[in-house]
Amino acid sequence: MTCSSCVNSIERALGEIPGVSASVNFASETVHVLAPSELNADILVKKIKSAGYEATLLENHADPALHRKGASRALFFAAIFAIPSVVISMVMDWHQPINDWLISLFNSYSIPLPPHAEHNFASWLVLAITTPLILFVAWPIHRAAIKNIFHPTMDTLVSLGAISAYTWSIYATYSGEGDVYTEVAAGVLFFVILGRYLESRAKKSASSALSTLLALGEKEVTVIRAGIETLIPVTELNIGDEFIVKPGARIATDGIVISGQSSVNNSMITGESTPVDVAPGSLVIGSAMNNNGRIIVRATRVGSDTELARITAMVVSAQGSKTPIQAKADKIAAYFVP
Repeated sequence: MTCSSCVNSIERALGEIPGVSASVNFASETVHVLAPSELNADILVKKIKSAGYEATLLENHADPALHRKGASRALFFAAIFAIPSVVISMVMDWHQPINDWLISLFNSYSIPLPPHAEHNFASWLVLAITTPLILFVAWPIHRAAIKNIFHPTMDTLVSLGAISAYTWSIYATYSGEGDVYTEVAAGVLFFVILGRYLESRAKKSASSALSTLLALGEKEVTVIRAGIETLIPVTELNIGDEFIVKPGARIATDGIVISGQSSVNNSMITGESTPVDVAPGSLVIGSAMNNNGRIIVRATRVGSDTELARITAMVVSAQGSKTPIQAKADKIAAYFVP
């Protein structure tokens, strides 16, 4: 997704399915759907894909992978090509010296001059500088526009605008007639790429709370079954299982202490600033840190029923909800973009 128009498009597409209402969160790139229980989730995914977007099921509140790999690299190369293009185009006093220098350079190597080079060699230079930006750096934008050709998005506007300005500039430079707008194409693409870089940083910041919560949970736990200690994934832990918590380890799930004594740090879950002493009969919270002492805990809640899972679910729900003013802003924005 690249703008609020994408949010509206996905919500409208899912709303076409009877009994379905959807709320798309742009920051986390997730959609919360209320649908009849008999509706297959694959139908929702296919509906989103038919609208021109990619979608996968988000299981167990997994991290929605907000990192935009290559955003900073794209911005770096966009700046390399766009800034010289804009500066050369805007500083008219540079044009004649550039013309004279390039003509002298081409003549010294007996290279044929391009059409009308005597008067607009600087324009040819700007075209040469901008071409890699248009064709390669901005290719993800063009690719998205092509993919969504039947469902226009903001990428469609950006791609059409940049290509139109670039194509006209080639004609104007070659014919020597008309104004050249190469720097316009370069400037638009640069600021779009800059905006997406800043957007990717903002999304990472918006998801930091959820990422912190997801990192708290233990991945493996040592259970005692038939008197034998066995290391298993936390996902295989059942209610009633007895598991061992060593000093310095996190408690795998909510439960009750049946053996041992220790102090537990609940600060990351409850905000308590001081450790809590626990002994047989004490209730403990999953993901709390066991400070000292080996304890054995009997699981009372597992999976999505644990305290950590409920907190995570509330964070996800908060990210996916919209305030009335946000919903109104998205509705208004839909009139200005495809």
